[in-house]
Amino acid sequence: MTTEQTSKLTTNKVRFAFARVFEPESFAGGPEKYSVRLLIPKSDNEFLERYKQALAVAKELGKTKKWNGKVPTKLDLPLKDGDEVDLEKYPEHEDHWYINAKSTSAPDVLKPNGKDKDGRNILVDITDTTEFWSGCYGRARITLWPFDEAGNKGINAILDGVVKTQNGESFGGGGGDTREAFADEDLGQDDDDDFLN
Repeated sequence: MTTEQTSKLTTNKVRFAFARVFEPESFAGGPEKYSVRLLIPKSDNEFLERYKQALAVAKELGKTKKWNGKVPTKLDLPLKDGDEVDLEKYPEHEDHWYINAKSTSAPDVLKPNGKDKDGRNILVDITDTTEFWSGCYGRARITLWPFDEAGNKGINAILDGVVKTQNGESFGGGGGDTREAFADEDLGQDDDDDFLN
């Protein structure tokens, strides 16, 4: 990994929420974007330090590219406190930071598939949309980038890609295999009944 300062950032293990990584959606009449919320444990101090470094680089970029040579005193920043959301509605946010990462172009959606001869991870595309859901775990690659839109100034988190590493209980249902769930159940029909024909 290069020691050069960058506003690109790779997370440690996070949990994914509000995942829209296969099809973009429009928010409040705006342009369609791919998006995911990254739930980051507050105990992950190592990530927090790297986030601060990437944020400092993004602020410098903003000073030269967006904000006329000066960092505004009030900025909308991407890292938010999960304990400040409605925890009755979103209990998974407790003791977590979160980042809403978005992109107008499709992000990489990957999963590990062993190692190559040099011991490096082999990553393959997830093409089955049922394999990635809100509630699963993994890592993400984002870019912190400054913005100045309609008088609002801040730093966005641009979604470069995600790697799913672990299943997790789906938020709000779904994410399971219905065929597997019913494979051994008594469905109340005889083997020779074919009520569809």
